[in-house]
Amino acid sequence: MSAAPLRGNLIAAASILLWATSFPATDRLLASWSALPLAAARLLVAGLAVGLLALALGEARAWRRGHLGPALLLGGLGLGGSVALMILGQASTGGLAAAVLIASMPVVAALLELPRRGRPGVFVLVGVALAVAGGALLAWRPETGGLELRGGEPLVLASVVVWCWYSRAVAGRLEGLPPTSQSAFTLTAGGAAILAATLLVEAGGLAPARLAFGGEELLLLLWVGAVAVGLSLPLWLVAVRDLGLVPSAIHQNLGPFYVVALGLVLGQGLAPAQAAAAALVVAGALLAQLAPAR
Repeated sequence: MSAAPLRGNLIAAASILLWATSFPATDRLLASWSALPLAAARLLVAGLAVGLLALALGEARAWRRGHLGPALLLGGLGLGGSVALMILGQASTGGLAAAVLIASMPVVAALLELPRRGRPGVFVLVGVALAVAGGALLAWRPETGGLELRGGEPLVLASVVVWCWYSRAVAGRLEGLPPTSQSAFTLTAGGAAILAATLLVEAGGLAPARLAFGGEELLLLLWVGAVAVGLSLPLWLVAVRDLGLVPSAIHQNLGPFYVVALGLVLGQGLAPAQAAAAALVVAGALLAQLAPAR
């Protein structure tokens, strides 16, 4: 494997590991926060953190007024819509179930790539199949004899579709911006869009917002915003640039394994089936990148 794909795979793995920590942290925050305010807060915190990082890296000289319109579209509709749907879905399904549903991402990514790249090759199809099998194995609940569904699954799946569209579109529409600045612009726009939706919902009396600013909540919000979301997004955009959307999406299927591994660190068990599922996902990610050159 050459240097660029190796780097892309390592960056993708780091991105998903950081992002996976947001699921248990968000589960804790949802006990005291409403879903929409939490989605807005974590994106705004992330946008501020990554924006400061971009300034520290001297990227401001690459910013142009022409970037504003695409950033509002991609951030508000793409990133903001995806995160809002994910948080609303996770509020019903739970963190692990939401992470497991992202096993559909390689399939969605492959479908979105059809108009541009044509029919996927055999290696890509087999890699996607392995990755989805690994995600489904992580979703299996032996005690219930099947998959555990709790009502928020359609929202999580819709979030996956919007996320794939955002991931593919951001490089073209924000061309000329480094991934850090792309992330800062779209994170801030997404947070502002969800905040506006939250205020409308609150003004209409549809769902009173619940907020909590205790010490634990602030620490969790800072971690989720600045690290789990803020740092993982520019890494993800670099991985998509280096590997392509489908191989990067296959890496997302390791999210449930990382969530389980975090539980292991906290004293929970790790079943052999979960380790086998992770091996399937890794094999799928590698196989999808072995398509013969044309």
